[in-house]
Amino acid sequence: IHSVLPITPNDCIAICNIDGRLEYCNPANKEVFGYGPEDLCGLHFSELPFLLNNQSREVKKLFKAVIESGEIDPVEIQVQRRDGQKIWIEVNTTLLKREGKAFALQTVSRDISGRKKQEAALLEYRNFEQLLSGISSKFISMPDTDIDKVIHNALGKVSKFIGAKRAGIFLISDDHRRLQRKYQWTAGPSYNDQGLGEDIPVETFTYAPIVLQRLEDYVVSRPSDLPDEAAGEKKWIDEQGFHPVMILPIISDNEMVGTLGFIGEHGKEHDWPVQYSSLIRYLGTLLYSALLRKDIYQ
Repeated sequence: IHSVLPITPNDCIAICNIDGRLEYCNPANKEVFGYGPEDLCGLHFSELPFLLNNQSREVKKLFKAVIESGEIDPVEIQVQRRDGQKIWIEVNTTLLKREGKAFALQTVSRDISGRKKQEAALLEYRNFEQLLSGISSKFISMPDTDIDKVIHNALGKVSKFIGAKRAGIFLISDDHRRLQRKYQWTAGPSYNDQGLGEDIPVETFTYAPIVLQRLEDYVVSRPSDLPDEAAGEKKWIDEQGFHPVMILPIISDNEMVGTLGFIGEHGKEHDWPVQYSSLIRYLGTLLYSALLRKDIYQ
């Protein structure tokens, strides 16, 4: 048996006889699945404890296919570790023969959860790119009379995608002392205002303006994200309660002219998709251009 096993230490090796009962599995199985040789050897492959409820039938089909063809393409399946965590594995199965006669099946399984997570993140990023592409097309083709509607729809679509409950466009006043709200989208009436009105004195906050003036994003997913110098922000949280926020500067001619902000569920932490920052900044540019176009139209 050992002569046919790969030497990669993280690979989970299992060998079952022609009847489907496990006769060998290496210690890596315990590291990946939480079940060691003492738990698995002697079980039928369809009874493996890490299989999900609906997988026994599919596994039996794979077993039959290997018996008939000698080898099948790698299979990706989701299983459940002993501790309840679900992971993705890639399974390579080979029919073992001795003197031309099949006597066992060998499986080599590898945890690919990290790869699957990266693939999902890439797909999500592409979906967001497509969303912004559609929004951009709307801004290009919209008549002047539809500017308000298109801006509102854009804020709503992006907010829903990134998990925000409220979004707003604020422009800096001529004296640079206030942020004036130009547009707002909310997920419902209960999310209106939430302690922020249409005109916000910049001095209300002590840390966010510094970050934004550096043309950086201001992102707070949980209260612990706030540094000591964020006294104004902490005071606002004491008065209004915690809201996760992501605020991006709207930039024109290398200067901040306003902000595009998103607010999450009251009292709940939220991991903002900062990997979309450059795309959301592009949205801010589109929105600002639309506002300028509206001023000309009016």
